[in-house]
Amino acid sequence: MNPNSTNSFLFEKIDSEFFAPYFIIDEFERYQEECLRKSNLNNAEFQERKQLIFSKINFIKFENFKNLVKLAKEFCPDENDVFILH
Repeated sequence: MNPNSTNSFLFEKIDSEFFAPYFIIDEFERYQEECLRKSNLNNAEFQERKQLIFSKINFIKFENFKNLVKLAKEFCPDENDVFILH
């Protein structure tokens, strides 16, 4: 979220399509306080930054990628980074 971070710079400069599952929206809400603290943004700046980021992401339903979760587990060393529905 920090607009001065390397990740933000790359996210804005890379000419590519980004895809993310809809649950990411909930994650932003859940960790908003942590994001605010780490980014040094105020709430208005955070909301503006979030809208900019969301405008560059194509959100997809879990049903559209659930068949790839098993494959993702094989490539992702951290199981917490693989979206799993129980």
